[in-house]
Amino acid sequence: MPPTVAIVEDDSHLTERLAQAVRAAADLALAGVAGDLPDGLRLLRSVRPDVLLVALDLPSGSGIELIRTAAGQLRGCGADQLDAA
Repeated sequence: MPPTVAIVEDDSHLTERLAQAVRAAADLALAGVAGDLPDGLRLLRSVRPDVLLVALDLPSGSGIELIRTAAGQLRGCGADQLDAA
């Protein structure tokens, strides 16, 4: 089974582009998407992804909280930020 990817991003256009890229990759599977921190936390707990792509500046809180939750609950889950420098 390919690694699963969850995307937590409030920009719907960026979310769709990332989701399309994951779907197009034969060696990845899209686990789900969320647009804010509460939905991201629910997604994280329900699908337990292998990779988590997270916006740091979410409208309902910091993506860092989501990354910390993933680090504490999902052994081996990789996380990366999506915000532009």
